[in-house]
Amino acid sequence: MIIEMNLILMFWQLKILRSLVLKNYIAIFLILLSPSVLAKDFSWKNMSLHYAKIHSLFEPQEYIEDYIKEFYPKKWSQYSRDEFLFEEKKEMLTQEMLERINNYDLEKNYTIFTNVELGKYDFKNNTFPIEEGLSSNSYFYVRPENVDGYKLTSFPREYKLFFANPEDIRFEMGKEKAKKFVQDRKKSNGYVDRKVSVELIVTIDGFRQEGENDEFIATIRSYKYEY
Repeated sequence: MIIEMNLILMFWQLKILRSLVLKNYIAIFLILLSPSVLAKDFSWKNMSLHYAKIHSLFEPQEYIEDYIKEFYPKKWSQYSRDEFLFEEKKEMLTQEMLERINNYDLEKNYTIFTNVELGKYDFKNNTFPIEEGLSSNSYFYVRPENVDGYKLTSFPREYKLFFANPEDIRFEMGKEKAKKFVQDRKKSNGYVDRKVSVELIVTIDGFRQEGENDEFIATIRSYKYEY
């Protein structure tokens, strides 16, 4: 009986372990595929606070419903069914929203991790140029986590973040080290894997252009490659 119970316990332990390993494998696989895999604090919520703080025509009463939908989805589920309850709580939540907006630091740094594709080595400048993944036309975007974008009525459904200085990002490397880098990444068929990860530290300068309030422009302050 004891042996049988131990076997059953071992079976479930192995099953749980297999599930965890599979989940980790899937997570790693998604990280390798995704062009923008991690973004510390670069979220729809934070971008909405930034948006509200610099938008010259921001009217709290017009945005409070969207605020509750994303920041408090469970509460919105209740308020949307009972207009009297919503009216009772609206003023308190509006004040909370305004406090969040007023306290939001426009100078804060955002950390973004992404992948870029390197070109062939530039022997004159001792650097690999970036061919794909980071340019003046490339951008990162964030969407709400708790509500479908089409259900928003005031805040933008999506925020796009462009870069003012992508040309400042270089993958500098001495000739001998660069040669080893290429050799280590060369496959048996001659293909060279030139994709590397880069960590960007950025600050948001403001709206990219007048009239496009869902598009922001950011300056890359520092960067670090991982390969």
